[in-house]
Amino acid sequence: MSYAKQMRAFENDYQKQQTDSLNPQMAESSRIGMDEKSARKEIWDKTTRAMEDIRSKESLEFRNNILPEAIALRDDLNRRLGSAAPKPDSRAMIIFQGSLAGPSAISDGADYLEQLARSLP
Repeated sequence: MSYAKQMRAFENDYQKQQTDSLNPQMAESSRIGMDEKSARKEIWDKTTRAMEDIRSKESLEFRNNILPEAIALRDDLNRRLGSAAPKPDSRAMIIFQGSLAGPSAISDGADYLEQLARSLP
């Protein structure tokens, strides 16, 4: 199912952005002595802001571009399968409520959509 692949690619892109943002700041932090608390705090604050910005953008893009189609697909597949639809685990359902909680919430939702699609006769 290509939409599930798009969902995973979206999640992977944002995870890469987070890693790419974090690595240079962690390297900078390791060069600073333990006694330089104000410099360490500045790096920590900078890192936190960068991560919050990335997560905020991810959440907004997810809600505007990914979630509506994912819900439509889920609902259509459930309608077509009826009582034969496999029951999702709670991790898979988190994204359909608009939440990105957990390490791979979008991929979990994508897995569920694929499971539904494979269940079609």
